[in-house]
Amino acid sequence: MPPKFDPSQVVDVYVRVTGGEVGAASSLAPKIGPLGLSPKKIGEDIAKETAKDWKGLRVTVKLTVQNRQAKVSVVPSAAALVIKALKEPERDRKKVKNIKHSGNISLDDVIEIAKVMRPRSMAKELTGTVKEILGTCVSVGCTVDGKDPKDLQQEIADVNTLAFHPHGQQFDETIVGISDVNLLQYSLVEILAYVAEACAVFLMFHHFDLCIK
Repeated sequence: MPPKFDPSQVVDVYVRVTGGEVGAASSLAPKIGPLGLSPKKIGEDIAKETAKDWKGLRVTVKLTVQNRQAKVSVVPSAAALVIKALKEPERDRKKVKNIKHSGNISLDDVIEIAKVMRPRSMAKELTGTVKEILGTCVSVGCTVDGKDPKDLQQEIADVNTLAFHPHGQQFDETIVGISDVNLLQYSLVEILAYVAEACAVFLMFHHFDLCIK
């Protein structure tokens, strides 16, 4: 026989729902029934929690269960955050099918989404996470600052290439004077000017080091 369930144990349950809608109890029952929870009540709690900010969007919800009480929290995906940033009008899912998200969001929106998704990102730096979000924008079908997200990904890749030392060592951020977030907000001419200045500083210190030796 399986061990008896301990009600005081903290259990996390993840479910996919449509924001603001009460899901079918039959889909919740197999996951939360063994924990002593009412599928109908939990469905209503989820609908109430997601109605304000995520109405009509498919999101992942985390249920933290302890002592037969469930705390509902939304764990949005990158796609859900991008669609939310588009601020599209509400639609009836049953009547409107095959929705195309062909709107436009700003690069600032992309950076804010990247900051939210940063803990779950596999990228080493924030610029990598921003490129991941731009990839999501491609999948969703929207533009960023009126541009194709793929073009912005290439621009970021080009900027990162310029910010690296020829020997493969990245310039110190304090010398270059720009962070990986601000890097996205400069034009290519300004980036080249910063890199040229950094090269001059590097050569000056390198020459000074040789003189000492």
